[in-house]
Amino acid sequence: MSRRATLVTVVTAVHAPSARFLPQAWASLRDQELPGGAQWEWVIQEDGTTDAVRPHVPDDPRVSFHQGRPGGPGVARTIALAHARGDCVKVLDADDRLTPGALARDLAALAADPTLGWTTCRVL
Repeated sequence: MSRRATLVTVVTAVHAPSARFLPQAWASLRDQELPGGAQWEWVIQEDGTTDAVRPHVPDDPRVSFHQGRPGGPGVARTIALAHARGDCVKVLDADDRLTPGALARDLAALAADPTLGWTTCRVL
């Protein structure tokens, strides 16, 4: 029996003033090299419903964009989790960028110690 490759869901809560940073966050995610056929999906959840965020969302089939009621980043992240399909979830703020290899290091740490439930890493 073959094992399915790991899917990492990256969740980003965003509001209109931070939308301009999404292309840089996406570039850092796009450039991640994952081990063993692992893949990522990016769930972007707007905190509210404006017309200001969608123009900054990358046109990439791995990226989904959702809008919802305003309530702050915690509410937006929670709503985004309803759309997550991954085996693991990574939170990436809209104005942050992943360092090279960040997702691979997180996956390696989780695989090396099954008692771990979460990891964290530096971002720019």
